[in-house]
Amino acid sequence: MRSLLLALAALSCGQDAPYSAAELAAILQPVDDLARRGRFLQASAKLRDVKKARIPAGEAARVQELERKVAGYASLLLETSAGDTADVPALTRLAIKNGGKPLGRILRSDELFVHYETLTGIRSRLSKEQVETLAPLTAQESAAEVLAEFRRQCGNRSLLLQTEAGKPPGWKELGGKKVTGAQYFALAEFCARNGAGEFLAGLFDLAVQREPEIRSIAHAAKGERLVNVLFYSLTVNQLPQANHSLDALTTRYRDTTTYKEKLFADKDIAEIVKVLLKRDLPEPKLPAPPTPPPAADPAPTAAVPAPEPLPEPAPAPEPAPSGPPLPVTALKLPADAPADVLDLVAKGDRNFDQGMKHLLNSDPSANPDGWSQENTKALDLFRKANSESYLPAQDRYTKGWPQPLLDRVRETTMRIALCRKRSVRQN
Repeated sequence: MRSLLLALAALSCGQDAPYSAAELAAILQPVDDLARRGRFLQASAKLRDVKKARIPAGEAARVQELERKVAGYASLLLETSAGDTADVPALTRLAIKNGGKPLGRILRSDELFVHYETLTGIRSRLSKEQVETLAPLTAQESAAEVLAEFRRQCGNRSLLLQTEAGKPPGWKELGGKKVTGAQYFALAEFCARNGAGEFLAGLFDLAVQREPEIRSIAHAAKGERLVNVLFYSLTVNQLPQANHSLDALTTRYRDTTTYKEKLFADKDIAEIVKVLLKRDLPEPKLPAPPTPPPAADPAPTAAVPAPEPLPEPAPAPEPAPSGPPLPVTALKLPADAPADVLDLVAKGDRNFDQGMKHLLNSDPSANPDGWSQENTKALDLFRKANSESYLPAQDRYTKGWPQPLLDRVRETTMRIALCRKRSVRQN
């Protein structure tokens, strides 16, 4: 019995012994590799698995510094549109019969269109009649195109990307122009979305140097962007995307002013979310306490607060392979409906259908510069459909309102509310 106890004690001591130099190197090397590739969420997860009690006293400061840096980068990465570092996209060159050759990631192909996304995040489509050939690129060619486009994006911001084997990348500001923290963060957005993770740490450092509150600014901006995507998805009945946006909002962005004022405090929107998504909106979170003042001579990422351990973000659903459900204007009124009601409804249907065309053109991911104007046109047409047609037609009845007419009023009223709530964020 005594020998068994001694053996167990020896085993216990062995388990609690400090990591050897070789053991610690084997643990931290994958973390360094992940961080160099911009995989900060995965690197942070690996560091959480390290047994702190076994870190040798002489290495504790180095491990803590690594944890701080990785956590800071991870907190910024979570505020990008992608929320993580994607793989390099598999790109395809689309040769168009008129001579154009756009490049992008193919999202899907249906009977009529090829849907694709450019490296800058713009989603578009081409009629198959316009497409002459589709030429998929190799992985190496796709990576080269990402790098070439990244250099162009840097040049558009008066920056020269400087790369040298064995050294971290750098950027030279040209023409005496001072690049803002938001511009450096926008370049990081591009890299995260397109798998160019090797540039992320340097861009995040520069963004924080120029704007120490860049994470808070990006956090608020992403919350507002998610609300706009939610509103758009609800207006065109893309419920999977709406649920995905709401999941992100309720998980990480309940502390934003946009969530509190445009979602939770808005009874109309809360009711629409409850009806369409069968969900109640949770209470807004209080804002996080302010970051304490940095110590003297901080490292570039010292102003970035470390995030709480979080699961990796779920990928956004790809666009649905089919269009919106059958429009409400396809619902026929009873054959015995009065002639003036039929005339009013026909006029309202024309305005509603035209409004839907503008609404579908107000997707911010496909029309980033003109979506708000399209949304305004849709709003005006939906208002005309209700005020000049559907509501006057409804007033012709004192009882026994036809359900297709009630459905038109309900659908149009909902879209008016959502279009009115959508907002423009000027960057």
